[in-house]
Amino acid sequence: MPNYLEYQKSIAQEFKAQEMRVRHLIDDANWAEEGRYKEILLMNYLKRIIPKQFSVGTGFVRNGNSITTQIDIIIYDNSFPPLFSEGDFVVVPAVSVCAIIEVKSKIASSKISEYIEKANKNGETIFKGFFDESYRNRAELFFNGIFSYNMENQFSSHKTNIQQLAPYQEERNVLDKHYTNHICLGGNNFIRYWKTGEGRRNQQKNYSFYKFENDNSGLAFSYFFSNLMYYLYSGAEHFDRDITPEYSRFLFPIDGGKEEYKVFDAYMGSAQGGGN
Repeated sequence: MPNYLEYQKSIAQEFKAQEMRVRHLIDDANWAEEGRYKEILLMNYLKRIIPKQFSVGTGFVRNGNSITTQIDIIIYDNSFPPLFSEGDFVVVPAVSVCAIIEVKSKIASSKISEYIEKANKNGETIFKGFFDESYRNRAELFFNGIFSYNMENQFSSHKTNIQQLAPYQEERNVLDKHYTNHICLGGNNFIRYWKTGEGRRNQQKNYSFYKFENDNSGLAFSYFFSNLMYYLYSGAEHFDRDITPEYSRFLFPIDGGKEEYKVFDAYMGSAQGGGN
């Protein structure tokens, strides 16, 4: 039988090894270049794994007279041609965008709210003013992620700052739409925002915080990518069938499946499993 769990764990090992290769060769004066390398590393990986109907680039998304700030990684549907394309740099119409990702080398807990707000604003710009029902449905499966290779400070500090941000976001009606919904903080720490009624638990909207440790160490990287693949597959109009159980086991190999997992509580300890 295939060992999907070990395969997914190997993804984190691959990323950490590639991350360190450049760090070993450049000094502290070139951190900006190392950051750019990490964006390229992630972009090239996504080009290999996403379905061929999508493209990956970096640049801007235009929605009428509005435009986003520069986005590290944009995944867009090839059914809609980009407004501009030169190499990996693109300017694409909002209607084509399926996922956006901000890439960081390291995130401190004092900065996490700032990065979430930036990603939220870009999501709002992408979906602002669209009234077509099919496009509103796409917003329900819009992947808005933050991917950080490393984490500064304790996970509990990140959790506290994110939870403090939530009431303000709810007042602005950001949640349950195009809000930042997937955050990877190093190989072991993963944050997932669940919309109302999403998943088998039929829960109310909330954040879930996961810490992968011991035998499942490093799975935060692969589960970030697995959720991205799940969103692209589920939201794409060209796929006319549901995700198969076999593919679901490949994406989410921890016992219990995609939505039955042990939630990490930053104040009480961590679960060896975890992840969605």
